[in-house]
Amino acid sequence: MKDDPRLVTFVVHVPTLGAREEHVGPASQVIKNAHTMNYWEETGVIGKRMQETLGASGYVWDFWSMYAPDVQWSDAAHLPAPGFWQHQLRGRLPAGQLLNPTDFANHVDAALARSPR
Repeated sequence: MKDDPRLVTFVVHVPTLGAREEHVGPASQVIKNAHTMNYWEETGVIGKRMQETLGASGYVWDFWSMYAPDVQWSDAAHLPAPGFWQHQLRGRLPAGQLLNPTDFANHVDAALARSPR
């Protein structure tokens, strides 16, 4: 993961597959740098809101998204649509947007190249 102050990463851990708050510490080691923040969201509401935003057929988790620097999450009831996203939820979201780490990294690199330092 890039350690670039223009790239801020928010990892939201949700209670799926038996996950509990005490699992956040070990899981937070997967993606870490000075600009990564991990959160435990025990209600699962963010997955429900993202489901609504994307028009998904079920709860959304294991989801990777990018937002432009000027996007604000100002309404907790309606999340902004991501500028780019991929997922690992076969059958719930478009197969053409399954997570491809190289493709996702290329989108991050392109966004950083367009962003002023």
